[in-house]
Amino acid sequence: IHRNILRPLQMQHTFTDFKTEIPNLAKGYARPIPGLKRSSLPHARTNIYAAAAGFITNVEDLARFLPKLSPKRRGLLTPFMKKLMEKKIVKAERPKEDAWYGMGLLTYNIDGHRIIGHGGSAPGFITRVLFDTENDIGVIVLTNTIEKFAGDICAGIFETIYRLEELEKLYGKRR
Repeated sequence: IHRNILRPLQMQHTFTDFKTEIPNLAKGYARPIPGLKRSSLPHARTNIYAAAAGFITNVEDLARFLPKLSPKRRGLLTPFMKKLMEKKIVKAERPKEDAWYGMGLLTYNIDGHRIIGHGGSAPGFITRVLFDTENDIGVIVLTNTIEKFAGDICAGIFETIYRLEELEKLYGKRR
């Protein structure tokens, strides 16, 4: 992972598991309980779950990685592997969306645009990283709460971008 992914992409703030010496780690928080101070949760090693939840990273490093998923860009994976990662294999349980799991990525539509991505969680954290491969637009949301807002925020950002594009087409470019 270090030799083939992190070093070539200069992902200097990405770690493959929790270590106490990682600088500037965000604290993760539990759900709010009325009348009580919101409690922070301790960082934990992922051990056998490291392949699913072991990475610690930041937005800057994810922004270096995300474009490499684009079929338009050369990168870490062959075009065949990229297609396989997003190929519709298993229907996702999302009643409002036509969502599918591929070999590593979730594929669905936002306002008629095909989006690929992945989310994750650990005690005190929920993330969502989405990418519109046709338009090369990526959105990264990292939260330090276990409330499930990351996906809604990501989708809302995409919806806003697409609405602004529609307005630009209708009314012309701003001066």
